[in-house]
Amino acid sequence: MKEIVECMGSITIPEGWQHIFDLPEVRVVDSCGPKIGGSAKDGHTIEISSWITVDKNESLVVVVHEEAHILNQRVHGKSKDPHGEEFERILRFVAGQDDWERYKGWRPNNYIEDLRLLLHPRSVRLT
Repeated sequence: MKEIVECMGSITIPEGWQHIFDLPEVRVVDSCGPKIGGSAKDGHTIEISSWITVDKNESLVVVVHEEAHILNQRVHGKSKDPHGEEFERILRFVAGQDDWERYKGWRPNNYIEDLRLLLHPRSVRLT
C-alpha cells in the first residue's frame, strides 16, 4: 500500500479532478471468493482476501489491479467489460507501461494455495 500512496502522491492532479484520485480504503477480509484475490467495492473500498496476504508481491498486484477498477469506474462509470480496453489503459497508468501486464491478476504459489485451500477446501489446487 505504501508504494501506491507514494505513486499517487507524486501525481499533479488538475483542479476539480481530485475525487477521481482519492485513495480507497483497503480492508482484509476472510475471502472475496475461492479464486478472487480482491474486489473493488462501491468505488471507495478495496477488499483483499486474507489468503493472498501471505505473499507481499501478490497482495500488491491485487491492490493495484483493484485500484485500476476503482479509477475506471470513477472515470467511465460502470463498465460492461470490467477487463476491457478502458480498464487496461487505466491499469497501464496505475501499474506503469513497462510491467502493467503483471497486474492483470495474481499468480498462485504454494504459500497462497495452502491458506486459500484451508478457507476453500472444495476448491482445486492451482499449483
